[in-house]
Amino acid sequence: MSISAKWPQRFKVGAKDDPLKKALGYKKDQDQPLKVLDLTGGLFRDAFHMATMGCVVTALEEVTELAQAFQKLLETEPVPNLKIIHTNSEEFLNTVTENQFDVAYYDPMFPEKKKSAMPGKESVLLQELALPKTDEQELELLKICLEQFRRVVVKRPLKAEAILKPSHQIKGKAIRFDVYLPSSK
Repeated sequence: MSISAKWPQRFKVGAKDDPLKKALGYKKDQDQPLKVLDLTGGLFRDAFHMATMGCVVTALEEVTELAQAFQKLLETEPVPNLKIIHTNSEEFLNTVTENQFDVAYYDPMFPEKKKSAMPGKESVLLQELALPKTDEQELELLKICLEQFRRVVVKRPLKAEAILKPSHQIKGKAIRFDVYLPSSK
């Protein structure tokens, strides 16, 4: 099976209208690849997306089963520029040095829907394996990132409230990326 069959793409990675590319501030002609810290790897779709775009991605995952499964997949089908680390994101942030990463990417589990429709199978799997963070925990993690990074990107449902007021937003069809540009960095 080819790597593209194992890592499905939702649209053309890196295209002009790629919302994740815009949110990261990725520019194809930049001198150095963008170094991204993905705080919540999950099923690693976004991490793979960023790596295939040309970013150097370190993806953190706290759930042992997810981290081990995808690490094993990477051993058989390596993805350049993608490294998976089984760890807690808050603990890992304590080890980050200045300029080690250009962007922090945070994709917390989406808040529960008020509608009666069941969430997708992937969402159900993630909710079974990992406990969602509370609003207070999400806010605390975002504040830590804002102190350490020049750019922080948070993935949210299109209609959900922002964790904090972002510098700007990049909207897609069902999701948006809240982009934070701390002025002191």
